[in-house]
Amino acid sequence: MLEQALVVDSSFRSRRTLVADLAAMADRFTVLEAKSVSNALATLEARHIDACLLGPSLSAESRQNVIWQGRAVSKNRGCAYFAVLDSDSEPPAALLEAGADGVLVRPYEPASFSALVAQAIEQARARGGIQPQRRIPLAEVLYCVVYELRGVLAQLRSGTLRLGAAGEPSLATLDALRLALESAMFDSTHVPIGSYEHGFVQALVDWFDTSRTLPPSQALQHLRRTLVSLTDRAQ
Repeated sequence: MLEQALVVDSSFRSRRTLVADLAAMADRFTVLEAKSVSNALATLEARHIDACLLGPSLSAESRQNVIWQGRAVSKNRGCAYFAVLDSDSEPPAALLEAGADGVLVRPYEPASFSALVAQAIEQARARGGIQPQRRIPLAEVLYCVVYELRGVLAQLRSGTLRLGAAGEPSLATLDALRLALESAMFDSTHVPIGSYEHGFVQALVDWFDTSRTLPPSQALQHLRRTLVSLTDRAQ
């Protein structure tokens, strides 16, 4: 059963229309609102949201950011993401490729809207919160990496994590970097983590650490040798 839905749109009038459309459905549930990507991500992280509706006033980039980053931080990994677009917006196929569970173009009939909501929720629940196998855009991974690394940076600024006098990271800092990269590169994109994935992330953390003391070219050569050896062992 749908319990909490989130409407994300920068236009107050558009948000109210979408909230009304959701309220007109037979199911009774709580509808929350967000007017920006940051508001939406904060809500997704704090609340158990079953469905996230992206409105037509958002930019194409903002819609993709909510989907990509939302899946990285959402309290409910099975949250459904669907969108309502204007006829002159980006093609629905582009948003579906970005990971949306459904797209509807205005104007639409109430029955079509209800069908979209039901379809998106069913699709999200059918995969159990796990993304179907698809080509994951590099931009999606990079957005997740940046988001997680900002969290590490915030801990460094607050003093929760520390660097040494020569800029060397503490063991706790290296561990935080490893966990951030694993979360961004694998948890958020729903790739199962095995020995290869752990080794890949550890190689990146080691490269970060050795790049302080080695010339960039040598540090990269060391990273390359490590990754080649890791790949050879996995085959």
